[in-house]
Amino acid sequence: MKHAKTWLRARLILPVLALLTALAPAAMAQQPAKPKEPTWLHGLEMLVRKANEDFFTKDTKRWGVEAFKDENTGCLIYITESGALTVLNPAAALKVTSPNQKPQSPVWLHGLRLAARKAGEENFTATTKRYGIEAFKDDNTGCLIYVSETGSITALNPAGALKVAEKPKEPDWLWALELSARKAGEENFGKDTKRYGLEAFKDTNADVLVYISDVGSVSALSTSPAATKPAKIKEAPFINGLDLQVRQAEKVDFKEAKKYGLEYYKDDNAPQAPLIHITQNGVLSVVVPPVAVKSEPKMKPPKHSHGLELKVRPGGEVDFAKAKKYGLEVFKDENTNCWVYIGENGDIAVVAAK
Repeated sequence: MKHAKTWLRARLILPVLALLTALAPAAMAQQPAKPKEPTWLHGLEMLVRKANEDFFTKDTKRWGVEAFKDENTGCLIYITESGALTVLNPAAALKVTSPNQKPQSPVWLHGLRLAARKAGEENFTATTKRYGIEAFKDDNTGCLIYVSETGSITALNPAGALKVAEKPKEPDWLWALELSARKAGEENFGKDTKRYGLEAFKDTNADVLVYISDVGSVSALSTSPAATKPAKIKEAPFINGLDLQVRQAEKVDFKEAKKYGLEYYKDDNAPQAPLIHITQNGVLSVVVPPVAVKSEPKMKPPKHSHGLELKVRPGGEVDFAKAKKYGLEVFKDENTNCWVYIGENGDIAVVAAK
């Protein structure tokens, strides 16, 4: 597997102090508008088999997923009962499920088994970790959704019609990368910096590029032209690193907020050279930025936009009284013109800003 280059670049830190000192007295006199509350759209349940499960059974894990609209950005958010996120710009107007209406159930399309080697694991072997992933269509939004057995979720607007695969095709392996991800507060990359293995596959059933990290985090893209196996795998150049704070649900003060390290790299193996965002925990979010992006000596720090709180019911539960509440923060990365969503458990989702 190819190794990403090691870059000794200071991370852009975003502590609470920076947020406070950035507010000049004149600006503080004119308080910003209160963020709009998210709009709940509908709930879903998705059965996801483990890699060693050939069939759906009564014991197959049933994941609860909720769909929301962020009224501040217009983005569509899916969040699983474990707090995993995916965010995208909807292709059409989003509709709220009325109290007397039942949302359409997700349509299962096909399943995948993806192998993900750890950093330093040269070849695929019988002991390489494999993850079960299911693909669904949300008929309420038209989105294609992938859910991993770990609860990781990724969604996209499909390029074409989605059909149930009677005989699903095996995914095509395309390339692999190894990326370093520093912990929050870790200034430079060093020998102790955590490295993660990533694999890129083509889901030939939907013509989608699917990335998976060695912890089972998934992120998918529709690519045009279609992604193909490169003659020689290119290393992913490091672009930038961030420390982001996120408050837990029902917490107002940032003083006790958790802080997570986030890196992003450019993948020159894929069409449109997407950015791979990876956290200190190995969580992925891949996006094609709306602007040209390169590493600069002085990258702009992210701007905190607003916080959200989202409730998610576990699979099989209809009552929101038993839902878990997650705190999220939303930042604007002006280097990429993207929104960065981060949940209190460290899961992320990055989407191009309109």
